[in-house]
Amino acid sequence: DMFITENYVVVVDGSCRFDPKGVVKKKPLWTLDTGANLRFGVYPRKSEKLTAEAFIWIEADVPAEIVHTLHAEDKDGKIVLWAPVSFHKPDPDEQDGRILGDLGPLTMHHIVIDVHAETVRLEQVASGKDYITEFPRVRDDRIGSHTRYGFSAIQEEGAEFNFRGFLKWDFE
Repeated sequence: DMFITENYVVVVDGSCRFDPKGVVKKKPLWTLDTGANLRFGVYPRKSEKLTAEAFIWIEADVPAEIVHTLHAEDKDGKIVLWAPVSFHKPDPDEQDGRILGDLGPLTMHHIVIDVHAETVRLEQVASGKDYITEFPRVRDDRIGSHTRYGFSAIQEEGAEFNFRGFLKWDFE
C-alpha cells in the first residue's frame, strides 16, 4: 500500500512475500518473512523529480505487515500514520488453501516515522488490541490532512475476510 501527507508520498514495504509456487503445494500465497523488517519509502513531495534516489528508506526494527493504511498526516516534523499491523505468528495448522500464512491478527497501531532521524516507532492503539480490523477509511477529502475520525471493519477471529461490524477511530 501507500499513503500521502501534505509533504510526503510514502510506499509501504511490508514483510510479506508472494509465493506463487507455494500455491501448487497448497501453501499460502503470502507468507510473512521474519528476515525482512517493515520499511517505508518516503518521497518528499517538494522534490523536483520522482527518482529512486529521491526516496528515503526508513526501516522499523521488527518484521510486520501493513495491508491497508487508515490515515496519515504531518505532525511536529514527523509523519503520523494509523494502520492495522500484523506481526509474525506461526500457523501450526497450515490449512490448505489459505491466502495468508504466518500472520497474526491485524490490530490498529499508531506509527510515527521520523524522516530526519530515520526512525520508525510502532505503538498499538490502547483500544486496538481488542479488535481485529482491516479495510480502514477516512473521508476522501481528508486524505493527507488533519481529520478527527476514521473507520475500519471488525474481522472475526480465525477467519480470513469474515467481517461483522465497523469501528470508529478518534485520532485525538
